[in-house]
Amino acid sequence: MEVLGIPITIYILFLAFAVLFLSVLIWCMAKKRKEYEERLDQCYIWLEYDPNYGKIVLHYEGKKYQYLNFQTESQNEKVFRYIYNHPRRTIKKSELNEQQDIQLSDAFSSIIPKMGFTGEFRQMFFQLTKSTVYFRREVLLKEVEKLHPDFPKLISQIKKLKEIS
Repeated sequence: MEVLGIPITIYILFLAFAVLFLSVLIWCMAKKRKEYEERLDQCYIWLEYDPNYGKIVLHYEGKKYQYLNFQTESQNEKVFRYIYNHPRRTIKKSELNEQQDIQLSDAFSSIIPKMGFTGEFRQMFFQLTKSTVYFRREVLLKEVEKLHPDFPKLISQIKKLKEIS
């Protein structure tokens, strides 16, 4: 049997290859989507803190940068240590006062920048009000868009830091 002078088996083979091609295409798209979603759960940028030396290291794109050094047991170091050890939850100033026996007179919105967390770094890692702080040790790729960083400023701030090994 022929259609327009072409055997029907050729049409059947063509349809079979088309179905196979579409199946492979759909499978590849699903695999890429899964890889994309897994990548969104990866860290984009994160902080590492060494309480023995009061040193904060910033990790970005496989490189480490020296970010801040606190004098150990200073008020700033105690405040940051507490915040760092309680990530991804809102901490009230009263809680910090009770737990660390530190009387904070300034608002978090002024304390955190005085520590050295300014610009895009403050925006990426902290959410601040006068009496509360919410801290992220790591910022996941899926969170970056919600935080609306100014990427040229962020990269500029990172480039100013000393790279360490």
